[in-house]
Amino acid sequence: MIDWNTYQTAYQAADQETKDRLHSSLIPECVADGATKHQLDSSQTKILIGLFSEKVLGLLTYEQLTEQLQKAGIPAAASVNSDISQCLDTKKPAVLDTSLESEEATQTPDTPAAQQNSLETEIAETEAAFNAIPKIRTMVQDAQESTTHTSSQAELLDKKHR
Repeated sequence: MIDWNTYQTAYQAADQETKDRLHSSLIPECVADGATKHQLDSSQTKILIGLFSEKVLGLLTYEQLTEQLQKAGIPAAASVNSDISQCLDTKKPAVLDTSLESEEATQTPDTPAAQQNSLETEIAETEAAFNAIPKIRTMVQDAQESTTHTSSQAELLDKKHR
């Protein structure tokens, strides 16, 4: 992987189309498709996103990217590189700017209402359970409100009163 300063310099020098591709959901979408096809795990997916971002910026050539994928332990690196590169060249991103995507936009319309309101439901259940707990009297006023038994130490120790 390229160091951060080199990446930033390349990003600042990139044209608007390249920046738009980096900001869109295109790279993660293509990597997800490639990861599914080649049965890669999430740690490998993160590596792929970073490396293909560098390729989009022009920091890595096709051959260098294949070499980096092999070093990262990606099986069938050339095939993965080919599939994801083809996807990047042909596919349109689902989201043009992922930094502008709101939380409401990420919820799909077919999401069950129970999932959308799960936090409210969980809070209500917790409050109900909390209110079901019996109150413990710990204040001086609580002792005054309830009946208390008084006796002296002598009465407790006297065997005649037992």
